[in-house]
Amino acid sequence: MSGSLGSRARPAASRSTPARSRRDDNYPGFLRSLGSSTAARGGDERKVLNHLRQHDFGPLSTNIRDLFARLQLRVDDDQAWRYFTSEAGSRLIERFTQMCDEAVEEGGEPDEIGRIISENTVEIVGFRKLRYQAAGTFRGVVFGVAVGTAFSLFVGLGVVHMLVSLFGSITDELGAGDTPVSVPTFLHVSGLNIGLLRMLALTMLFINATLSSILLRIVDGGTHVRHLQDFPMLL
Repeated sequence: MSGSLGSRARPAASRSTPARSRRDDNYPGFLRSLGSSTAARGGDERKVLNHLRQHDFGPLSTNIRDLFARLQLRVDDDQAWRYFTSEAGSRLIERFTQMCDEAVEEGGEPDEIGRIISENTVEIVGFRKLRYQAAGTFRGVVFGVAVGTAFSLFVGLGVVHMLVSLFGSITDELGAGDTPVSVPTFLHVSGLNIGLLRMLALTMLFINATLSSILLRIVDGGTHVRHLQDFPMLL
């Protein structure tokens, strides 16, 4: 491995996918096996990877086999590791592979380095899963509030429209006779603008959708345009 492989690897997308999450889950086991086997075999990575590529590391197995095939060409080992971290598509794998490489170059024991880094990887993956669970719960609450708010506003507008029509017809009938009847003040609803109320309701929903989508992006992670995916559904 090369000390520069992490810095030159393609940045991974911030949004996790199921395959990428499974690679992250299997990476600590691969790293631990790589470190212990490398120490036992005197630092021969090719022999170690030839053995490890026969094991099942989930979606990471394909990347390990491709890595071994590139190393066997003996063209550019650094480039082979860069392809491995890039194709894995995980920032976590990229950073911890870089850390492992730098530690080995500084004279550390591969088995001890693999054990320490794999344990830290497991903890980070665990924290990430907790974050995804919290984000999923928060997403459900936000969408529930948005649906409830929209339902309440438009049901309320429907009731107001019905009452305006009812009271309007009553005042018209009372004032249309030969002997006009004094109409109570609370029945004078002709000045109520239903169109304006609809615009206010839509404005409230628009503001709620904008703020909620931004909060979801912050809690759930992702790029700065992530909220554009949630905004139409919230609106």
